[in-house]
Formats: sequence, structure tokens, C-alpha cells
Amino acid sequence: LPALTRANKLARRAARVGFDWPDPDAVLDKLVEEVAELRAELPGAAPERMADELGDMLFVMVNLARKLDLDPEACLRAANAKFERRFNAMEARLTAEGRGLADVGLDEMEAAWQEVKAAERRNA
Repeated sequence: LPALTRANKLARRAARVGFDWPDPDAVLDKLVEEVAELRAELPGAAPERMADELGDMLFVMVNLARKLDLDPEACLRAANAKFERRFNAMEARLTAEGRGLADVGLDEMEAAWQEVKAAERRNA
């Protein structure tokens, strides 16, 4: 099984016997805790420690999706599609201005990204 699907099955099995957070807010609190643990590992952390903490964060995110009655695989697929659409639009916007991604810095890319996001909101 894909890792997100397996995590969802494991979490559902644990929840059936009562090993579960009471509500989405409690899961978000756990996510904040896991983010702090990863942040604490960052200065000079070994890759395996960072992978362990990031894995914990992903598992908590799967549980949040479960608590919200969302499919984590579908959520990630949609996020991937949104990122790809926005990235392509950002690149097209810069190309229309006669500039390529290699010609601009991160600040200019971020500005174009925000313009694309704003245009999507206006057209939604």
C-alpha cells in the first residue's frame, strides 16, 4: 500500500480500540509538538533523526485528515496538482515578461507566485 494509505489504515485500527485523539484540535496540537521536535533536530541533525521526526509529522497529518473525514491520498494529489498548475503559471508569467526562472531570484519568483494565487482567487 502507499505509505499514506497504510498510515490511515493503522490509525483507523488504533482508533477502533480507543487509541485516538478526541478531535481535530487535539491532532493539530500534536502536529505543533511534532513540528517543534523536528525544529529542535535541525541544527546539525543526522538525516535519520530528521527522517524520524518528519515521518511523525506525516503520520499526524494522516490522522488529521482522518479526523476531518478526508482521504490523505486525495488531499496530496490535489495539492500536487495545485502546485504544478501554479508553478507552470508562474513560469509562464515570467516567460511572458521575457525572463526565465534561471534569470530571476527567489523574491521575484515568490512575487509571481503570489500574483498567480491572487489571480486564481479572483477567478474562483
